[in-house]
Amino acid sequence: MLLGEDGPLLAKLSTRVGGGHDAELCRIALGVDLNALAVTAALGGEVNVVSLAPSSSIAAACVRFLVAPPGALEEVRGLEEAYALEEVRGIRIYRKPGHVFGDLRRASDRAGAILATGDTPEDALAVADRAAARIRFVTGRIEAVA
Repeated sequence: MLLGEDGPLLAKLSTRVGGGHDAELCRIALGVDLNALAVTAALGGEVNVVSLAPSSSIAAACVRFLVAPPGALEEVRGLEEAYALEEVRGIRIYRKPGHVFGDLRRASDRAGAILATGDTPEDALAVADRAAARIRFVTGRIEAVA
């Protein structure tokens, strides 16, 4: 917000929902578009109650985050095999070859995520775990130069 002669002026709007693929999970599990709702609300629009009503027949869904071993990312293997699981609804790989992974200390250290569905929360998590087991992050050793 900027204060001008005629009062406050909206200069920038950074509308967003929570991290961790919350909006994607909500869209798959409930059929509710959190991103569109957030923008509508931030711009002062009216949020229609119908847009909040679940419209999906998905029983359960989850996000499972992926962690790569430390080192420079050379390649990611097994994506096609992971996508072959019917209940896998999406896979995101966050980094490209050359990125250097360290130890997992914060959310930004994650290597990717899997969005999976199932008949129960346990089923959805089992699918995500099976998909994750098929994905391999190939990393190489980093040598320091003094």
